[in-house]
Amino acid sequence: MNELKVLSAFLTVDGEANVWGPGHWSVFVRFAGCSVGCIWCDTKYSWSAKQGEPFTPLALADAVRDIGGEVRKVTITGGEPLEQDWPQLLCFIKRLIDRRYNVTVETAGTKSTIEFRKQFLKTFPYVDIALGQLTFVVDYKLASSNFKGVMDYEHFRGLRRGDVVKFVVGNEADFEEASKMAHRLDKERTFLATMYFSPCEGQELSPADLFYKMKEVGLDQLGVGYNLQAHKYIFPKTFRDEEEGGVDFTKHSMGRAEFLARNKK
Repeated sequence: MNELKVLSAFLTVDGEANVWGPGHWSVFVRFAGCSVGCIWCDTKYSWSAKQGEPFTPLALADAVRDIGGEVRKVTITGGEPLEQDWPQLLCFIKRLIDRRYNVTVETAGTKSTIEFRKQFLKTFPYVDIALGQLTFVVDYKLASSNFKGVMDYEHFRGLRRGDVVKFVVGNEADFEEASKMAHRLDKERTFLATMYFSPCEGQELSPADLFYKMKEVGLDQLGVGYNLQAHKYIFPKTFRDEEEGGVDFTKHSMGRAEFLARNKK
C-alpha cells in the first residue's frame, strides 16, 4: 500500500482531551480500517480497511488546506490511524508540520506511538518539531471495551509532555483497573503525559458517578483530568452531522449507510 485510505475530512472542534484542550477548531482526517473493535465505538463504519478513498500525502495535505482555510490544527483519527502505511502517514504528518500545522493523532494504544515518533525523527531528522506540534491521544483499553488483546505497558510509560492517556470507564471493574494503571504511570520518572478518565455513554457508571469516584480515591491529587465528549453535546442526537458537512468520501458505502440507519431509528 503506497497511499492513505481516507473516509472523510471535515472542520469541527476537538471534542475531547488533548494538549490544546477541547473546543479548539481542527480539521479532522478520518482514516479507514481498525482491527481493535471496541463495543462502544461510535464510528463502527470506519472499521473496514476496504473502504475509503486513496490519497497521497501531498493530496491529503492540500485537502486539509482547502477544508480548514486558516485553521492550523489537524486531528488524525479513524478507524485506527496507526494501521495505515507508516511511511505514507509519516510523510503526511511531515507535510502538515512543514505548513505549520499542529497535529494530534488519536490512537487505540495497540500500536506504539513511541516507536512511531522515533520513526518520524529518524526519517526526517532535519525537521524541527516544536513542543506540542506532534502529540498523541492514546487510549488505554479497559475490559468493557471488549478489546480481546492485552495493553502493552511500554506503549505508555515513555509518552511525552503534551501527550494524553485516556481511560474510557464503563463500570466498577474498569474504574479499578484504570485507577491502578494511573497510579503506576504516575510513579514512572519517564512518564510526562497527562491522564484523563472519560465516562462511557450508556454504561454502568454515570458521568456523575465517575466524577465522585475519582475524588473518593484521590485521582484529583494525581492530576488526572475528567474528559467529556463535547461534540456529543453540540450534536446530541445525530452528532455525526458535523462529519456530513465535510468531505465524505464513502457516504454510499454499505458499512457507513448501515451504521447511520441504525442510529437514526
